[in-house]
Amino acid sequence: MDLNRFALLEEVSVDLTRRRAEGASTAPLSHAIFDHHFPGLPLLPGVLQVELVAQVAGQLALALSGWERLPVLARVRDARFRRPVQPGDRIHIFVELTAEGTTYGRYRGGLRIADRVVMEAEVVLGARPFPSPAARQASLRAAASLGLATPVTWADAVP
Repeated sequence: MDLNRFALLEEVSVDLTRRRAEGASTAPLSHAIFDHHFPGLPLLPGVLQVELVAQVAGQLALALSGWERLPVLARVRDARFRRPVQPGDRIHIFVELTAEGTTYGRYRGGLRIADRVVMEAEVVLGARPFPSPAARQASLRAAASLGLATPVTWADAVP
């Protein structure tokens, strides 16, 4: 998990048939964010927990669209934080597409630590055209770095 670059995921797998995805990440053992959230009791902020769900949902949306549409977080609903996420925790992220339209997808997901659900939320992602070929290529490279199969090889994605 690289908090500085917002590259939170370490691995992702997508099941296009079941319209589900899973990911994994480890909360960093130390980071400046923990100095103030909270002194003496470092916890991964809820906004980053929601972002983990949104990033896995985004990878599912990209795969379902064949990397033709850019998913953008549009709404968060019904977020529930059941247990704290602490530095060093291995986090398993799960999402499922529950509804879709031509310009959006609704995903239900959450986080597990040691088979215990610690957070759940619904995220809605808007779908828009990529702003440039370079943005699509960057998305393909990011997906490949997470182990996802993409419609073109990484070498093909580089101009």
